[in-house]
Amino acid sequence: MIGRAVLVAAFLALFVSPAAADERITSYASNIDVARNGALTVTERIAVVAEGNQIRHGIYRDFPTTYTDKFGRRAHVGFNVLKVTRDGRDEPYDLSRIEAGQRIKIGSADAYVEQGPHIYTITYSTDRQIGFFGSYDELYWNVTGNFWIFPIDRAEATISLPPGAIITQFASYTGPAGSRANNATCRQWSGRTLQCWTTAPLSSNEGLTVAVGFAKGAVLPPTAAEQRAEFIRDNASAVVAIAGVIILLIYFAAAWFEFGRDPRRGVIIPLFAPPQDVSPAAVRFIHRMGYDRKAFAAALVDMAVKGYLKISQDDDDYTLTRTGRTEHAAQLDAGEDALASKLFRSSRDSIELKQTNHSSISSAISALRLALTNQYERVYFVTNRHWFIGGLAILAVTAIAAALLSDDPGPAGFLLAWLTGWSVGTSFLLHRAADAWASVVAGPGSRIVNFIAAVFSSAFAIPFLGGLVFALYQFGGLISWESSAALMLGGVAAYAFYHWLKAPTRLGAKICDQIDGFRLFLDVAEKDRLEKLNPPKVTPDVFEKFLPYAIALDCENSWSRKFEEEATAAGMRPDHGSYSPSWYSGGSFSNLGSAAFSSALGTSLASAAASASTAPGSSSGSGGGGSSGGGGGGGGGGGW
Repeated sequence: MIGRAVLVAAFLALFVSPAAADERITSYASNIDVARNGALTVTERIAVVAEGNQIRHGIYRDFPTTYTDKFGRRAHVGFNVLKVTRDGRDEPYDLSRIEAGQRIKIGSADAYVEQGPHIYTITYSTDRQIGFFGSYDELYWNVTGNFWIFPIDRAEATISLPPGAIITQFASYTGPAGSRANNATCRQWSGRTLQCWTTAPLSSNEGLTVAVGFAKGAVLPPTAAEQRAEFIRDNASAVVAIAGVIILLIYFAAAWFEFGRDPRRGVIIPLFAPPQDVSPAAVRFIHRMGYDRKAFAAALVDMAVKGYLKISQDDDDYTLTRTGRTEHAAQLDAGEDALASKLFRSSRDSIELKQTNHSSISSAISALRLALTNQYERVYFVTNRHWFIGGLAILAVTAIAAALLSDDPGPAGFLLAWLTGWSVGTSFLLHRAADAWASVVAGPGSRIVNFIAAVFSSAFAIPFLGGLVFALYQFGGLISWESSAALMLGGVAAYAFYHWLKAPTRLGAKICDQIDGFRLFLDVAEKDRLEKLNPPKVTPDVFEKFLPYAIALDCENSWSRKFEEEATAAGMRPDHGSYSPSWYSGGSFSNLGSAAFSSALGTSLASAAASASTAPGSSSGSGGGGSSGGGGGGGGGGGW
């Protein structure tokens, strides 16, 4: 008998236990009062059974506050919690932002809910839920939300319209989001009150949606001023971004107009010598109004031509060896002297342009840049850097404000910071790839080897570029495409005005006129025009003397071809080994000829120095056209 009783008890437990342990919503009743101004006051009475599984401290309710219309435009609705109770008593709650909405987390982390039935009541207000159509107005309301993790035994909604409202049509929908099933019944109690209730239980992630249309005039539509305010509210991030970028453009334009316009230039006439006492590196620094790594290459070649050092090349490796001639005897200028003191410090006579010597090479580059800056900046040109930094501050404040005003400020702010760093790194990689392809066209060594290196460099950079594009896409989704486009325009403007704000002084304009005149002589394209002016013959000495300047002015290839033409006419064949500069040793000159050699020398020396200066490892609806889950309201919830 005892054994049989145990079996019966066990059999009954199969049916009793799940029911007892099954947490659910036994009743979900919602009262929606519509005010004449369109505001809604909603009271939700949610009866649950808690068993300590999902519902331990309480429940949470998610409410959408951001919607996207059929045109892709965002709309934000208000949401203000008025009161929360459990079993008739006030209950603590927290309000937090979630994706496209807010979450009411009811209960306390320090207290547990007793097992058994409980009734939670949530009262809140919301606005912008009324649809204004041509012949009627409508409330399309997702009563329960479609994302509750609990099943709902019964759901009902009572909608009370303002006095004088006349209901003209209504519809109800049940089931998961998108369903057009209608396991519900609706009854109109008066001209302005509608009650709907489900006729079958709702499973988890199912809900009840009601749409009620009523005659126009019962609810006041928003005024023009209110519509403008709503537009700004919906597009706060975009409005701030666009306004900020407009301010940025006005700021930059005013700064350029006042401080960045170049003085009137003179007539450019051919000159057969560079400006007096201006080194090749200084010529490039003044002409470009800034330092770049090719100034370093021009300085090295000039120091070699002056007999201070010798450049040795072994494949892609360069060694600089001091000849023993003093800085004074070689007539090095201040920048070259500063460079030499760092390259050959501690009585060192030679140095390889390799990463193992990155400390010395980096110090030498910094010394040259500092010497050029101290000697020529603010004398021959101004960068107006402080005006540029002011523009960057405007752009930064605009970007931060746009992120904070987005629907998801946390992720948007994080992605903004990430994009800033990622963009810098990607730009560096793309620049390296561009240099690699430049070496394919005019670089030292085998073109096949250079081509393979360029392909690998590009293949390494492309995933980073793809990551940048993907992140920009995600960023646009977080803050709106208008905001993203405006900020990108601001970034492009900042890049452009970084260069446009630089301006030569009157003295600098005169020097630049001389530099441009000298460049006419170095450029083979002006040969016929220059012949009438009796230019000097391009002898080997003249070629070598002005080669550093040709490198500095990016016309080393033209200058070398001019030398080849005149040397060939004089019976020399510099491309067949009859001439080789004494300050250089390596295979590039005899293998390539003077034109290709000169073009390769400036590029490859600059690249080698840049690579060697980096420490290893540091780069790198109510009419029946709706569905369940449609309309305003909605969301869902669960326990915690």
